[in-house]
Amino acid sequence: MKKTKQDVIDEMILNKNTFVENISEDEKKEIDMYFDELIQEFGPMLDIFDKIFTDKKVLKNITTSIKNEIREEKWLEKMSDVVMSRQDVQEALKDLDK
Repeated sequence: MKKTKQDVIDEMILNKNTFVENISEDEKKEIDMYFDELIQEFGPMLDIFDKIFTDKKVLKNITTSIKNEIREEKWLEKMSDVVMSRQDVQEALKDLDK
């Protein structure tokens, strides 16, 4: 099941309410203040995730970009392995010359 922005916020509120059950009212007010700030900061990121996962075109573009990055990373790792192997061979040849 896909969670919406509101589902995530509701779950965070539920967890916060469980956390603050046995603390003083002053502490609860302070936690609520920080929680409200957190939701304001976190909200735009949730909006972006909502857009990504609900817009098939955006999701496809991001998926393609990620796959390309993974391919590029694997290619770079292979090239690094080749370079390291070549350096190992060069070192071994130097040792033989001694």
